[in-house]
Amino acid sequence: MNKRNVEALYELSPLQQGMLLHTLSAPRSGMYFEQYSATVRGDLDVQAMKRAWQSVVERHAIFRTSFFWKDLEKPLQVVHKSVELSIDEQDWSSVPAAERGQRLTAWLAEDRRRGFDLASAPLMRLALFKLEANTWQFTWSFHHILLDGWAVALVSRDVQRLYQAFVTGAEPPSIDAPAFRDYIGWLQKQDLAQAERYWRESLAGFTTPTPVPADAAPAAGDSEDEDYDTCRLELSPERTAALTAFARKMRVTPGTVVQGAWALLLSRYTGEQEVLFGVTSSGRPMDLAGADAMVGIFVNTLPLRASVAAERGLAEWLHDLQDRLSAMRQYEYTPLIKIHGWSDVPRTTPLFSSIVGFENYPVDEAAGGKGAALEFSDAVLFEKTNYPVSLIVKPGVRIVMRLLYDSRRLQRATGERTLAHLDALIAGMIDAPQGATLGTCRS
Repeated sequence: MNKRNVEALYELSPLQQGMLLHTLSAPRSGMYFEQYSATVRGDLDVQAMKRAWQSVVERHAIFRTSFFWKDLEKPLQVVHKSVELSIDEQDWSSVPAAERGQRLTAWLAEDRRRGFDLASAPLMRLALFKLEANTWQFTWSFHHILLDGWAVALVSRDVQRLYQAFVTGAEPPSIDAPAFRDYIGWLQKQDLAQAERYWRESLAGFTTPTPVPADAAPAAGDSEDEDYDTCRLELSPERTAALTAFARKMRVTPGTVVQGAWALLLSRYTGEQEVLFGVTSSGRPMDLAGADAMVGIFVNTLPLRASVAAERGLAEWLHDLQDRLSAMRQYEYTPLIKIHGWSDVPRTTPLFSSIVGFENYPVDEAAGGKGAALEFSDAVLFEKTNYPVSLIVKPGVRIVMRLLYDSRRLQRATGERTLAHLDALIAGMIDAPQGATLGTCRS
């Protein structure tokens, strides 16, 4: 490490520590490798695009960050003063159209196999492949230890603004976001004693993790192969509107309805009246100035315990579920490893096997869209977590649900069937008569 190029040095957040350990334990598994690829149409100014991304690296310290752990009592993240971003630019316009798809698939797979050396910044890279005169393929790869979905949205917005400024010759916009290190400092000031009391009370007596539907037993350790796949369900505008109206009628959020449906699904799969699964939290504290504008990783995963007794009234149960979600947000800063230790689930056993997350971000995730100077379309996203099953929900005119699953445990047919059952449960809740109980919700 070149000490003259060091701007700052500080500890990792608990979530970053967990990601570091998972990545080091299976460096070729693709764990926490994030890859976004989309087709770009328009009069792309390649130099302006490069300048925009390099400016983002210069303005946001997280992109100049690497991680050190060897011979240290605690791992540290190091912010470098300057880092050069790698952009792979290739001209594929002479490649027959029929072969471009195969070439892209192979390139994306190789990019994932390369992974990242966490001790070397930047932990992201870009690629631009020219397909036609005004058509490009854009790929952005990064390690999840840097960014959560909220930050991805912020960065995409910054790139758009900087690109437009460089193309038009305008003054680049000021981007003076608070530093991620402020969040690390905030975390270190939190008193975990109150959080411990809350989590011990919430999880008392729950000893066995709720399993997910599976076609095979859990494999030993993390695989070094690319063993994650995705199923997708897109609700119609009519079904989405009906879900929103139902949530309003029940005086809960649409997210609570989906999480409730997932709890019901796990209960019906397992026959258990109490289930436990993970829910993601934005993790951006309201009492930390500028937290919403910080570029880094704040998201946390917390355990949600739900009692699914058949005689419970649907409306009352949804209210209770939302109250539980609200209460746990007060302690969303708590490291999951601490929560696990305060529970009655053995340390050697995962606390939960599935998580439900929502992609509810301040701006669109794509760095463009219809009506913009550049149109980004046909986006493909690769992501891999350490959980067997993750349900990712994206709100909108059409709610989109993606089921990410460990393909060593689930076959695609099982994943698709799980989404179909979830869809049927949501429909059953929406169509339930006045005064319905959980036992009378049809699916």
